Amino acid sequence: MLHKELTKANTLIEEGNYNKALHLLESFEENENLTLHDLISYNLLRSSLLNKVGSYNDAFKHAEQAYQKSQEVSKNLQSVDALLSMAYALGWQMSLDKAFELIEQSEHLLNECVGESSNTILQKQASINYTKSLYYFFKDDSDQAIKHAEQSLKVREDLGNKTEIAESLTALGLIYTLLSFEYDNALTYTERSQKLAKESNQKHIVAYNFLLFGMIYGLKGEIERALINHEQSLAISEELNNKRQISILFNNIADTYRRKGELELPLVYLEKALAIAEEIGNKWNIGAIPFQRCPHSC
Repeated sequence: MLHKELTKANTLIEEGNYNKALHLLESFEENENLTLHDLISYNLLRSSLLNKVGSYNDAFKHAEQAYQKSQEVSKNLQSVDALLSMAYALGWQMSLDKAFELIEQSEHLLNECVGESSNTILQKQASINYTKSLYYFFKDDSDQAIKHAEQSLKVREDLGNKTEIAESLTALGLIYTLLSFEYDNALTYTERSQKLAKESNQKHIVAYNFLLFGMIYGLKGEIERALINHEQSLAISEELNNKRQISILFNNIADTYRRKGELELPLVYLEKALAIAEEIGNKWNIGAIPFQRCPHSC
């Protein structure tokens, strides 16, 4: 049974109250009377939340702790969750070889799980395919990225989890935007995701979808709509304190103003983007900012 404080934190996350949930989890860590099960669940939940708000270094650390502790008691399903959380964090930091090793390790562990419900196994397989789709996205392999995103979407739709369906739809929106350059398809998937993300109070997905809308409209030449969506994403990203995403948005907003013919505002936003990228050590963004390599810098 999940510790009551962890249950409360999970409820806060489901309600979109990420900051309150993070504060509660920080306090929970100080509790001296925690079981090994409590510690595994705590680290998994905190890693998941930190991944949602772009704190990938800390997300990896907590997932790694969850994995190590789950291995002590042969909790293979929790080990699978921990490995995928680590892989997700590494993927967004472009540590792709290690990320793929962890994904393969999670598949191996899942195959060893016996006695679990078929829906549980299907849910984990869908999560593996979702994480693989992002790996192949970062490898610029659109065919494999779409294949795995679609596989995850089909299973998640069958299982009916709105949040996970929205994740897979957003992945497809991202892939069709930046790899396949099929903007109508990208809009369709992102719009479907946004509806579900709002219904399930998943602010991190809502914010990322607004970013995607901004990129899609910008690439379609609809500059005003691009700016509006980027600003909507920025407002939520600042609420979530997702510094990596804020940096990306400042970068994209700068490029949007440049395309509008502005002279001073692009520089202001680029300086903000660079300052945050340097603060969080995001070399990927730092490299992209001076050159405005849209779409791949977006």
